Amino acid sequence: MDNEGNASSLEDIIADGLDGEYEDRIPALVELLSSGTPYHRLMACIILTSWGHPTGFQFLIKWASSPNSSPWSQEPVSVDRIYGVNDAFENLADALKTSYWNDETAELREMQREAAKALLSIYSDYFFGQTLALALLKDPVWQSSRQNEIIDTLKSCMQIIQSSEWRDFDLPYQTACLLLLLAHSNDDMTAEFAEQLITQFPNNDRMLRELALALGESRGQATLQILNRLKILGLPTVTTEVNKTISRRQTKT
Repeated sequence: MDNEGNASSLEDIIADGLDGEYEDRIPALVELLSSGTPYHRLMACIILTSWGHPTGFQFLIKWASSPNSSPWSQEPVSVDRIYGVNDAFENLADALKTSYWNDETAELREMQREAAKALLSIYSDYFFGQTLALALLKDPVWQSSRQNEIIDTLKSCMQIIQSSEWRDFDLPYQTACLLLLLAHSNDDMTAEFAEQLITQFPNNDRMLRELALALGESRGQATLQILNRLKILGLPTVTTEVNKTISRRQTKT
């Protein structure tokens, strides 16, 4: 409910709260984080994290650091509509992304980075889709001084992809999304990861289009060769994306 007693969506509550309209609800949300049902604990964490509240980040980091102890570990309380898998951490990553709408402070940036680090540590095991990668793009530090953490996460993803321990969601696509964070600064390694994904999944149209998008953030010859290889595959939607990417790279050169 909003302050007038009308039904309101979670997104509207979060948006209004970013303007400071629901400060009086924060104590109840903090209490709900510890005492509510698993679903309501997740919702409270999403709201508080979105608003940049320290308690929201505290619980997000706690649950991401020990996912088997999260309130929904035994039974999901939220599932992705496409894959039908637990999407609690994807929703928390979205809350992290939303938190960047708050006024920047040193304390908030540190909480955001610690939350991102915790979520990255489980990236290969849980569904995130594109959301965590987009959240990390909000903070340039992930494309500069913390590249090793991105690389370690990509390696973990590739280990699972190349093993028999497969997941119930599109991990190759999710891995390709994270290459957006690497492409800005490491052309050779971006191309190496992309090559591995293409070799193993030459018909994963969604993943290949995401790769083309990510490679557009790079400027080196190694990724350009990968883009040309994507064209050779002959998948129409992929070729269209590759042509857009090459054109974009030429414009920025």
